Amino acid sequence: MTTVSKYSDVGGYMATAMPLLLIGLMIVLIYLTVDALSGGWDSSYSFLMLCLTFMLALLSGWLAFFSFKQYSKKEIDGNIMRYYLPYLPFLVVTKNMEDFDRKVYVKTYDRHRRIVDGIWLVKDGKLRLEMYSDVFSNLEELGKAIKLPSNKIDEPILSLTLIAYQIGLKRVKI
Repeated sequence: MTTVSKYSDVGGYMATAMPLLLIGLMIVLIYLTVDALSGGWDSSYSFLMLCLTFMLALLSGWLAFFSFKQYSKKEIDGNIMRYYLPYLPFLVVTKNMEDFDRKVYVKTYDRHRRIVDGIWLVKDGKLRLEMYSDVFSNLEELGKAIKLPSNKIDEPILSLTLIAYQIGLKRVKI
């Protein structure tokens, strides 16, 4: 039986707006970086501005990729998980559940400081895939469809700690 993720109200909006805004910002910042490299700016502050715009372009590109990954449509069929990236329907990422060690039920804070339930898929202590209840309305159904050993982290995870897990600086203790 196939289990398909369903967007919640907020998740559907963010899936449409956030990646497009970030990609637009990245394109504008790359244009400014190329303009600075071609000598279009005053030389007294061009190196500083070049570094700043380049770093902002990298950051917005990383955030766009993260939002594409976060707000993708997930389909779980037995031991296979497929997720479809929004705006790129031809790009389907397929994962075997054997690629993960376990699932971890967590609680994190969203940007409004509300506690949100989530499921993390972990491999070798590193966070590989995450799903949250503010994005998917059927998170419990998705969790039941994932046939992996499970753990639970009882305390809510703070924002900076969550970022450390996402970029791999901190490992999930199993």
